[in-house]
Order: sequence, then structure tokens, then C-alpha cells
Amino acid sequence: MNIVDTIAYEGYRIEIVLDEHPSDSPRDWDNVGTIYTPPLRKYKIADEEQSSEWIAEYIKRKDVVALPVYMIDHSGIALSTRPFHDPWDSGQIGIIAVTREKAYTEFGRRINRRTIEKWLRAEIEVYSSYIQGEIYGYRVFDPDGRETDSCWGFIGTGGLKCAIQDAKDTVHSHAKEEREALRMERECFAI
Repeated sequence: MNIVDTIAYEGYRIEIVLDEHPSDSPRDWDNVGTIYTPPLRKYKIADEEQSSEWIAEYIKRKDVVALPVYMIDHSGIALSTRPFHDPWDSGQIGIIAVTREKAYTEFGRRINRRTIEKWLRAEIEVYSSYIQGEIYGYRVFDPDGRETDSCWGFIGTGGLKCAIQDAKDTVHSHAKEEREALRMERECFAI
């Protein structure tokens, strides 16, 4: 188990840990965008593989919002909707796209192109973090060293911040319950 950080909080110990066995890929979630790539020999990145010609025609449609997907493969893989500026180890591998109809269905209202693009970028950022192994969990230990709680599957830098906050909220809840139990015990057994 690879411990990223240890935090002392309200008498408890929190371990932030790399999640080495994540349960599922973010691409298995209910995503707004679909990643399209031509068949790639070495990689399985796409939600759907399509020919380069099909992709070129698809992005011409007026009802489609699409962003390019770039990949760099240099001591690990990263994805982005912006070029990496490395002509040897990176390049565009496909697109992430959504029809306006699907976006409307997902969001329950009409949204502008900029908001859709922001959402598509976020999906690629999360997927890139997942591919890079930036998946975290936490374990909470009480003052006696017993593990009392854990949670896994926090992805990326934002996920790491959420894991820490969630762990602290969990500790705060446990500590509050213990204080309440001690108070009740004192009141019930005080003579």
C-alpha cells in the first residue's frame, strides 16, 4: 500500500493512499462526451473506434460539439484537449464529442457551446488522471490505532482534495459521536 500522506486530526490518524486497484474507469461512468479514435495499435483509449474519415465528417455536423484529444506517451501516458508541444512523443489521437441533443438530455436544459466544451475538457482531465494512476483513497484510524473507516476512488488533484476533506468530515463525525457517547455515559452513571 502506497501511503501518500498521513494527517493527524482530532486525535485520529488519516492515511491518504494511492488506490492501486480502482473499481472502474471513469469512461464506464455516465459521461456526456464520447471519445472517438481510429483503431490504435498499442492503446485502448476510445469509447468507440471509428475511421479517420468518419471522424472528419462527424465533426462537420452543426449539431455536434467536439474537441480534439491529444496524447503524450513519454514515461507514462497523458491526455489533453490541447496540444502537448512535443512533436516526437505526442499528437492528436481523436476527438471527444457530443451532440447538442444528448447534451440537452444530460443537462435537462439548453446550454451554450462554451459550457459543453468545459464539460468535455473536464472528462478528459479526469480520464487522464485515471490513466496516470492518480486515484486515491483514505483510511481512518481511531486513537487506539483501529481502522474505523475507509473510502476509495478519488481521482486527480481535485479528487485528492475531496478525499482529504471527506476523511476529515468522517473523523469529525466519529469524534462527535464519541464525545456524545461519553457525555451520555457520564450523565447516566453519575450519582
